[in-house]
Amino acid sequence: MTAALLLAASVVVAAPTAAKGRAVLQVPQDYATIALAIDAADNGDEIAVAPGSYYFGGIDASPKELTIRSTHGPAVTALQIDAELGSNSALIGFTFDPQFQSSRLVNANGNNILVSGNIFDGIDINGGVIWAQGGAVTITRNLFRNVECNGVIISAFSGAEVVVSNNVMLGGDCGGISVTSSAAAGSTVINNTISGTAGTGLYLAEASFVARNNILAGNGVGVNAGGNMPTFENNLVFGNSTDYQNYPDQTGSNGNISADPLLGASPGYRLGAGSPAIDAGSAIVAPAIDFDGSTRPVDGDGVGGAAHDIGAHEFGAPFGTIAGSVVNEDGRGVASMCVSVWDGGSRSVVVATNGDGTYSAEVAPDSYTVEFEDCVFGVFDGEWYDGAAGPGNATPVVVA
Repeated sequence: MTAALLLAASVVVAAPTAAKGRAVLQVPQDYATIALAIDAADNGDEIAVAPGSYYFGGIDASPKELTIRSTHGPAVTALQIDAELGSNSALIGFTFDPQFQSSRLVNANGNNILVSGNIFDGIDINGGVIWAQGGAVTITRNLFRNVECNGVIISAFSGAEVVVSNNVMLGGDCGGISVTSSAAAGSTVINNTISGTAGTGLYLAEASFVARNNILAGNGVGVNAGGNMPTFENNLVFGNSTDYQNYPDQTGSNGNISADPLLGASPGYRLGAGSPAIDAGSAIVAPAIDFDGSTRPVDGDGVGGAAHDIGAHEFGAPFGTIAGSVVNEDGRGVASMCVSVWDGGSRSVVVATNGDGTYSAEVAPDSYTVEFEDCVFGVFDGEWYDGAAGPGNATPVVVA
């Protein structure tokens, strides 16, 4: 089977590499489970997890300093296990299986921890999804959709100094983000989109905390400040059952607004044309990219030059298209093949081939790998692109 790319682009064949002095332990090629790879790893190593579903052997990396990442993105790599992370660790690019039950899925306990590019869809959990404690923790570019729980999605406490940015939280009965009184001063919640949750979108317990450039729309409660006065700037709070709780209404002050953000029906977080969130954000410590990985800021409204948007999506950010076809040995198109377009980090887009074998995926400008699996049977078939065959030999595609 081959795949032909219908896009003018420069291509380079490359295998995964690690930083100098860092070993890469591959699952399941070298170790059958993530747990076995953790046992064998040394501080600073990277554990690269191939496509598949992993149900046995939890991730307890807390005694070590490790980066644990999927090799092909969350669209094709699922976990039905929870994760314990210690200092100087990262968890990147997984989908957490909705059938898994736990009191928490990710416990980030330490300093300099990154949780990025993961998908939590339809999770039903007795507690919270991500707990941050004990030091600097960055939680960025994760998708939480229809999460059911008896707590909040992200909870920061016990000395955690969190930066929570570019996350998308849609639907479900949980609260969104809670930064409690025991979290560290300076914790920052910036450029997140929290919409349609039954709980409180954002809880900030102390005056030393910062919330900036967030969309809080259609939730049970928009923001609860616990009677304190945190820094609250350039946020959009609209259409919640209660917009402000234990906090004076901030509409019209410090760049805060109340108007329909015009979020699209699907995928539910991108701003529509004319959204009041476009170019209405602050540049202060704003992230340089958005949830999709597109560069911030851009001039979304055509007035006054580039400015940051409110929320996880930057309207008007450039996109390219990777389009191609999957054919069999006779040259006929193959339908219902899942095509995963992945940037090697946290960006992953999956589309299915049409009846004639063609496909098209909208992506932000970057280098990408294109992989294929059977949509019906869910079996990872391998990678084909311009003669590059087999995992580890996929071809990055530069989209101009």
